Amino acid sequence: MDQYIFPLFILLTGILFGITLLILNNIQPSNTWKKTTKAKLLDLNSRFKSNDVNALKMALMEADKLLDYVLTQYGIPGDTLGDRLKNAKESIVGKEIKKGQKVSNSEWNKRKRNKDLYNKIWEAHKLRNKLAHELNFEVKNKDLKTSYTNLKRGIKHFL
Repeated sequence: MDQYIFPLFILLTGILFGITLLILNNIQPSNTWKKTTKAKLLDLNSRFKSNDVNALKMALMEADKLLDYVLTQYGIPGDTLGDRLKNAKESIVGKEIKKGQKVSNSEWNKRKRNKDLYNKIWEAHKLRNKLAHELNFEVKNKDLKTSYTNLKRGIKHFL
């Protein structure tokens, strides 16, 4: 009986180690997807510099897809980007401050900026949805550029 204890211990230790690695890989994604994301952002930035409305629309669509990819890589649950954004709120804004909880000024300001970013990401995604789903939807270059910049900020938040 004693002869089986050590091999069993080694086997269980190996299994636990493997499970731990799998969990850590899901929580902290590898750098490969981050490199891919950064390269894609560089490509989008070059297209974004155009004043052609169609190029700007495509850049916004691609940035929206890229944000969805990033949230998926982080394991944020949801069937659509809208679902993942709802589930990512705490990851972006931070945990809700409870009544009576003391928070430093810098932490308060950081949360305020992040909440603002979260809302701007939503607005950008809604604009993208209008472009994708509404026939003859007209949009100004300025709004496309603002929305693209906000999606890019959302992507960079996770890099």
